[in-house]
Order: sequence, then C-alpha cells, then structure tokens
Amino acid sequence: MKKINLYMTMTSAPHFPVHLSLESYKEAITILEENEQVRLTHSPEPIKEYTHRKEDGLDQLQDKRFDLVILIQGAFTWDNVMLKVLNTFGDVPVILWALNELPFDSGSLELNSLCGMMMNAATLKRIGKTIFYIYGDPTDDKAKEKLDDIIYSIYAKKNIEGSIYGAIGSRPPGFYSSTFDEQEILKRFSIRTVHGELSSILENYKGVDDNEVKNDINEMLKLGEMGLADDESNENSARLFLAIKQFIDENEIDYLGIKCWPELMKQGLNTCMINGRLTDEGTMTGCENDFFGSLTMYIFYLLAGTSPWFADLIHIDPKTRNLYLWHCGAASGSLCSPSTTPKINKQYRGDDRGNTLEFPLKSGTVTIGRLVVTPDNKYQLVFFRGEAVEPSYSLRGNWSEIIPEIDAYSLLDRLFELGTAHHYAVIYGDVTKRLKYLAKLLGIESIVIE
Repeated sequence: MKKINLYMTMTSAPHFPVHLSLESYKEAITILEENEQVRLTHSPEPIKEYTHRKEDGLDQLQDKRFDLVILIQGAFTWDNVMLKVLNTFGDVPVILWALNELPFDSGSLELNSLCGMMMNAATLKRIGKTIFYIYGDPTDDKAKEKLDDIIYSIYAKKNIEGSIYGAIGSRPPGFYSSTFDEQEILKRFSIRTVHGELSSILENYKGVDDNEVKNDINEMLKLGEMGLADDESNENSARLFLAIKQFIDENEIDYLGIKCWPELMKQGLNTCMINGRLTDEGTMTGCENDFFGSLTMYIFYLLAGTSPWFADLIHIDPKTRNLYLWHCGAASGSLCSPSTTPKINKQYRGDDRGNTLEFPLKSGTVTIGRLVVTPDNKYQLVFFRGEAVEPSYSLRGNWSEIIPEIDAYSLLDRLFELGTAHHYAVIYGDVTKRLKYLAKLLGIESIVIE
C-alpha cells in the first residue's frame, strides 16, 4: 500500500506567544512519525510571517507532492500567514488544528487558537478548499482519534485512486447490478480494470505445479476441519487458488471479482473458499463479479485494516427485527465465531461443487454498506451500523445475525429506495466517520442510515 505524504507546521501571528505551544507541536510530530501510514515532513519551527522567509523552508517543498497538510494553530494566525503556507502546495486537503486554550490564571488570553482556526476555516471554505478541523491538544484522546480517522480516509483515497480491479470473466447471467462503466470509473476514480478470461485462468489451472498444489492443500487444511470436501475437491480448490494468484501477481491486482458460476460451477470449481483465502491474504475478492461490491470491500479494508465480508441480506426476523446475512461459504476464516470450528465443505447445492469454508460469523460492532451508482451517474456511499450477535439460526455457508442501529423495516425502506442491490460489504468496527471523510475527499455523497 502507498503511504501518504504529509506536511505539518505550526502557525501564529507574529505578536502572539507561539512558544507556549512548542511542546504540543513536538507531541504531534512524535504521533505522526510513529504512524505507519504516514511519511512526514515538518517545519523546524513555527511560521509567523506572511512575507517570504527562507528560514520557513517552503521554497524547498514547491516541487514535492503532498496528500495532506496539517496547520497547527500554535496561536491566533492571520489568514495571510496560513495562505502563504498553503500556496506552496496547491490543491491539497488541509487539517486546521486548534489547541486548547491555556489556563486563565493570569487573566489574559494567551493563544486564541480556536478563534484563529475558525477565521482561517471561513476563508478556506470561501475559496473551495477541502478542509477538516481538530480541536484539542495532541495528547487528547478525542483529538488523536479524529486525526486517525482523517488519516485513514486520506490513505484510502490515495490507494483507491490508481488502483487495479481484476475482473475474471463477465457477470453471471441476469446480474445487472454487478456491471459498471469501466471508462467512467477510470475517469472518475482513476481505477483501471484488468480482464482475465475464464479460459485463460483454466489454462493456468492445468499448468500449476503438482508440488505447489500439495503444499497449498496442507495450508488450506489448516483453516478448518474436513466436512463434505474430499481429496479431489481439495486438489481442485488449491490448484485454482494458485492459478488465480498467478493472475493477481502478474497484473498487480488490488481487488478482484470472479464470475464464479455457471462455467466454473459446472466443473466443480466454484471459488467460494478461494475468495475468503484471497481476502485474508490482502486481495479483497467479491462474489459474482460484482464490481461495486468488491470496491466497497476494498474501501472497508483500507479504512479498517481487517478483512471484510461479502454478503446477501436474506431475511428480517419479524419477532426480533434482526437482520439475517448469508453467503455460500466465501467468508475469510479470520471472521469465524470463536465458539465454532470452520468446516471445509462443498458448496451446498450439490456434491459436484467446489470447496467452501463454512461457519457462523463472530459477534461485534459492524459497519455494513455499499457504493451505489444513481440513475444520473452519481456515486453514493450508503452505510449503516449494527451489532453482530451469536446467530439464532443455522445455515450451510456463512451466516450472521445483526441487530441494526435503527428499526430493520425502516432500514429496509431506505435501502430499497436508494437501490443498494442485494450484495453488501461488512466490516467489523464502526468506520462511519472514516466513510464520511472519504466521501468528502472523493467528492461523492455519503448516506449513513441512522
């Protein structure tokens, strides 16, 4: 993954006591230097003058590209000081960071940092800059949490733009919601698509080294206990997994969609278990070649750093009003409920199908959603929160029971009106703030149903 290039400085008007904030500046530097997603450049001292000063070091940065600029208001800062810094970097997102005021023991206002931040923000809003704010000292938990959320969103944007989607096969018959406008996605998000024909994947499948297959079977069998799978289906699954991995490696694929039926299914090669394995290894893989579903998985992965799940919404319990989510057996093993052991089965529709990894999903807070394209070709990130609980039902495949944050039937009304389709990405944790920030950065609408 690509790190974000971040520039940070502390600002002040010339006559304010910015030296009182230097310790906070050092603390912020330490926090960002320890962040693995960040490549930090910072000024050695606060910038206080609106005229050119060689000592500010801005001349050396004019040809460098940054993904984010942080301006810490060490004390009240004039707009012209702030704009001098930002004019160095062009059109880049900005965090204006106001510090807590010092104690009023002396009866004097010392920093006036919040006031200066609000003045600067108004100016940047008027000229159309993308800005965020943080209020609090670097040691404040809320300030650090918001900083993390914004950095994750910048990191996600950088890795979405220029990413490569691998499409193996076309969409399954009748699945219009799996389709997308390849040229529009390239234009809008700089996402490239690499197509892999099923025939080419199957040709590679035949040529995979037998010793590699044996080694991979051993790795695969570590993921669960043997159920309905057999030696033949294990070999087929391992061989196809390695063939798809070859396609991923050769084309530098970031996330993947596979036409898993009917062609592969008819040969006992549906990719359920393979999808989950690839996802746990870092290549988000969606079922039924659903581009927007796979991209949402990738977004969730970038924002949370853990494996998401690709699922259907199949039922609302009329008594509990809980949501039931399910899919064939493509969930990543890392998501299994600790109360059970995954079963390596064959896909539930027949003994002639390929391998699945079957289990109920673990409990915990979840964010569920999907990137949606509207009839007028605009994009929306639609999402909601819930709590995954120990399922009160059992199915073949992977299944989860969700207590949604709002009434399930009201939620269904909104999902239906927004046209979210039947596939959803599910990620553990609450990433709603990060999704909102990401939508702002991408220039698309975010809709949180709450």
